[in-house]
Amino acid sequence: MLGDYKVTRCSRQCFSEQRPLKEGEWYYSVVMQAAPDGGHDFERRDYSADAWQGPPEGAIAHWKCRMPIAGEKKMVLAPRAVLVDLLRQ
Repeated sequence: MLGDYKVTRCSRQCFSEQRPLKEGEWYYSVVMQAAPDGGHDFERRDYSADAWQGPPEGAIAHWKCRMPIAGEKKMVLAPRAVLVDLLRQ
């Protein structure tokens, strides 16, 4: 069910400023309904903290993230079934 939706990955670029996001930089991601011909159900837009003015009109969801730092240990997520079960609870 939740895994059936296709959302684009992080662009690693600020949608407003049209510049790459830097290592360790905080940014905000927004999920919007995608254009019908885009091949995805939803579109993800990433905004630098400086460019963030709150979620744009029509946003379905938004959250705050940090760009990874090279060499930093990556977090390992639980299996998808466990995460979905946790969300359902």
